Amino acid sequence: MNNEVEGVILAGGKSSRMGENKSLVLLDKKPLIEHVFNRMKKQVGKLSINSNEFLSIFPQSLQFADALPGQLGPLSGIFSGLVKANTDWVQFCPNDTPFFPTNLVED
Repeated sequence: MNNEVEGVILAGGKSSRMGENKSLVLLDKKPLIEHVFNRMKKQVGKLSINSNEFLSIFPQSLQFADALPGQLGPLSGIFSGLVKANTDWVQFCPNDTPFFPTNLVED
């Protein structure tokens, strides 16, 4: 775990092509975002979720909405994460990438 890096999972999209909230699509009986959360929490000091829709599988305290709702797509989530961050380094990861490297954040 790297305490100098905060992690933000980007889960604020409309999922228009999927037709449902892709964060909650099941993979091995668990929502995609849960796979991402579990993989990323081992790599960063603090982890939060950028979502404009409350995800009941996580405490509300871990979630925050876009500072610029409805604007700029994923860039709004990145901007919001940077504004919220308390460290110089922030690792962003989309909610639908459950197989990103386990060493994504290294010293």
